[in-house]
Amino acid sequence: MSCDFQELGVIGRGAFGEAMLVQATGSGKQYVMKQISLLGLNSDQAENIFAEADALQLLDHPNIVKCHRCWINATAKSTDAHAAHKEQLISLPLRSSLLKWPGSHDNSAYAIPKSLHMLLELADGGSLDRVISNCHTHMEEFLLGIWIAQMLLGLLHMHETHLIHRDLKPANIFVTRTGIIKIGDLGGSQHIRDLSEECSSQYGSPLYMCPEVWSRGQCSAKSDIWSLGCVAYELLQLFPPFQMPCLTERVLHAQPLPLPTTYSLKLRGLIMSMLHKDPAKRPTTHQLVENAYISNCIRDWVLLSTSQHSSDQLGMNHNMNSANKMVPGREKMQHYMHDMCKMSWQTEY
Repeated sequence: MSCDFQELGVIGRGAFGEAMLVQATGSGKQYVMKQISLLGLNSDQAENIFAEADALQLLDHPNIVKCHRCWINATAKSTDAHAAHKEQLISLPLRSSLLKWPGSHDNSAYAIPKSLHMLLELADGGSLDRVISNCHTHMEEFLLGIWIAQMLLGLLHMHETHLIHRDLKPANIFVTRTGIIKIGDLGGSQHIRDLSEECSSQYGSPLYMCPEVWSRGQCSAKSDIWSLGCVAYELLQLFPPFQMPCLTERVLHAQPLPLPTTYSLKLRGLIMSMLHKDPAKRPTTHQLVENAYISNCIRDWVLLSTSQHSSDQLGMNHNMNSANKMVPGREKMQHYMHDMCKMSWQTEY
């Protein structure tokens, strides 16, 4: 399986592995191959790796990074040259696949899983973290509204599958060069029986952790709403709503700086509702997606996407003036995505 791809370079490194840009030898299509060592992990570290692989294979949504396949490599027990390497595709759930790994209950050569490989969709516009860091002026509401709507659609799919992300932040949300948002890095995701259920958790990135995690060590689907509210706030303001020093005190008791009045009251009010200190008063993903403002943004995105597909099918990509007349705002989207993607898109997956 690894031999089916040509490695083009490392685009990200983490504590337990690296992400490689690879190209399929047959089709020439590019992907991200995430390679994670399974040796020497403690139970919590292994659980996060299992969670990401299982979640990515379970979820199928245009606004979530797609996992095309997973496989594991084994360390050979013997010194037999023919037993030095083995790859095997794995099925869901990953925990069961590892328990059934050939040799896990006998003395054969392939007893020890060595590394996990995940072949992921490439979001070639980079992470929102990189987008924000390269912005020197505030982005226009037209673009941000469409991005926030897509984030909510991806998160809604996760919540409908009874998964909470637990670590939404700009570095874990990606965008393609055509403006499609992709939620990624599901290593902290957790299955819950009910969306109102709270579970014990201190997991997450401090700048995006909600008050109930700081004060009670409890998280729920509403914790994802807070984190996504922080991401949306940062897209508008170009800095997070709560920062050091005294981060915990600010999250628990302070209010963030008002959002720029250049943005509509509807958008500002929507984001601030996601940042309510009381999780019971935060809207659900369903309520947010059904909000009139977000519904309009979803409609705009559908029109833009349909226009893009139609013009590509008709060969209109060489006649952009005609294509731009099909849907108001398309030219604006192209302009911003062109400017955003002048930067280097390499980032951690």
